[in-house]
Amino acid sequence: MQAVANARLAKRIDSGAVRAAAQDNRSDALVGLGAFAGILGSQFGLPRLDPAAALGVSVLIVKTAWDIFAEATHALTDGFDADRLQRIRQTIRETPGVGRTIDLKARTHGKSVFVDVTICVDPALSVSDSHAITETVEQRLLEAHRISNVLVHIELYENEEADRPAAERK
Repeated sequence: MQAVANARLAKRIDSGAVRAAAQDNRSDALVGLGAFAGILGSQFGLPRLDPAAALGVSVLIVKTAWDIFAEATHALTDGFDADRLQRIRQTIRETPGVGRTIDLKARTHGKSVFVDVTICVDPALSVSDSHAITETVEQRLLEAHRISNVLVHIELYENEEADRPAAERK
């Protein structure tokens, strides 16, 4: 029951720590079932059930540890969900005045999300008009994706090839 309650709470508050606790609670419950199966096996003359249950429990513990480790490592190394990043990129692309998105980085810190993006704008625009586009990008990201902080850098949009990151150029 504790595992289910923690899993629901983790989803509601979007907490990796509570999600890890829920996984640990679930693992503890299943370990208890494995121990129970081993005891039943020894009581009913099924001696192979105990080592089989122990092997299953061992695999479960290793898998749970790996899942918790992988999620924590992803978060600690500024990992970010690729699908969410694509949705953010799409919002930026749909902003009037944005010619191209050159660079987009996002990271989380606790429950806060930080986005750094470089966009290309028409070189004929004034500084004031270009700045207005950055403010629109910021506002749209704050509203649509609950981003905590957005940093928008502007480059001039001259031609598609020149505006690509060096790694993507032919």
